[in-house]
Amino acid sequence: MKRRTRRLTIISLTACVWTAVILVGSSKQQLLARASATLNIETEPMSVRITVDSEKAEGGAYIDTPTQIMLHPGRHKLKIARDGFVTQQLTIDAEAGDALNMDDIMLVRVAGTLLANVEITSEDAPLNCDIDDGFARGITPMTAPDLLAGQPHQLSCYPKWPSREGGVKCKFTPTSTGTGDVAVAHLKLKNKNGKFKISGCDRRISP
Repeated sequence: MKRRTRRLTIISLTACVWTAVILVGSSKQQLLARASATLNIETEPMSVRITVDSEKAEGGAYIDTPTQIMLHPGRHKLKIARDGFVTQQLTIDAEAGDALNMDDIMLVRVAGTLLANVEITSEDAPLNCDIDDGFARGITPMTAPDLLAGQPHQLSCYPKWPSREGGVKCKFTPTSTGTGDVAVAHLKLKNKNGKFKISGCDRRISP
């Protein structure tokens, strides 16, 4: 009888300890949430690079907006950039618990910049493709607008995303017509016996 009582006591104490741990963890999460401010960003065009206080979000890769960023209370410097467009630099004052909305950020194209549209097709099954680390993403056939003409870009395509196995990478340079019209570059992928061939690129890169 004493052994059974001892066992019930141990079980009860264990349950109390775990309950306390869960409550402490929940309290910490609530405190952290209250200690931060939330910044909601929406831009046009939607894919941009975001820097907060000299720290690049997602390691400097392009981010699709709308997106959400957590900020510590205080003053922050925000930079929103996209190749071929004028960078916007803003100063934000955030207080704990704030929900800040920036849903009207319009990036303006740099005057005189020549842009190109890129069309990507695959003769076989659709492929998941990415240009310039998130500048444009999609499934073939896809069109990527507003790439800088006359400059090299990187294309990465894979059968499955985000897996990077069995894919292909290449560098390509869209050229402008020089007449003010938007240039169009055509890239075509073909799967031949499990190996991809690609046309329209300057050179291929090992995946």
